[in-house]
Amino acid sequence: MGTRQHSTCDDLMRSIQNQHMDVNQWSDIAYNLCVCVHGVIFEGRGRGNGSAANGTTEANKYWYAVCALVGEGDPQPPELIAGLQEACNLIRSWGAGNAVNGHRDHIATACPGDALYSQVLVGTFNNGAASTPVPPPVHTETAPTFPLPSGHYFGPAEGPAESHSGYYSQADRDDLADWQDRMAERGWSIAVDGLYGTETEGVAADFQKEKGLGVDGLIGVETWGAAWTEPVT
Repeated sequence: MGTRQHSTCDDLMRSIQNQHMDVNQWSDIAYNLCVCVHGVIFEGRGRGNGSAANGTTEANKYWYAVCALVGEGDPQPPELIAGLQEACNLIRSWGAGNAVNGHRDHIATACPGDALYSQVLVGTFNNGAASTPVPPPVHTETAPTFPLPSGHYFGPAEGPAESHSGYYSQADRDDLADWQDRMAERGWSIAVDGLYGTETEGVAADFQKEKGLGVDGLIGVETWGAAWTEPVT
């Protein structure tokens, strides 16, 4: 993975976004998803939004775009390949087709990505034919310390004293916003407002069900930590 620390990957993502928005005057970063060398997926334009990275108007309209956060000559570790495969399969779960194209399939490019592209195809779906699946990468990110006292959780305002909704404490609102932001980064549709409402409850319950946790829609220690340590699926 070279010398890049994962703690700097979000800064790299934002620097690309700033270039695309402030210099290119685009509405957002050109890509729907980006993947760092550690295999972690970052949300760009996200689900259902046209890209600005595929080279032609038609390609941007009909194809999602995934960017590997590497430069020419940078290492391309297995975690990066697995993360790109995971991103392709995530996009397929959004309802996209099976085909996986490289940028060169839409317009000629000087980007030397042929070797990377060929590796990504192993374990993803290409033109309707599934190849040998590759297990998704294990995310070993450390979750921030759960900010509430033992036995407390983020939940509805009408709950008991142990339930923190974000409506009565700025600290609770900031902490809950961190969890919401993390879930949005993982691809969930959720407002990052620091307030526990029906949307946050629903996302928490669906996430708990997906990860095999106890399903109650409340954000306790396990649901908090899983947002950082469980793989994106």
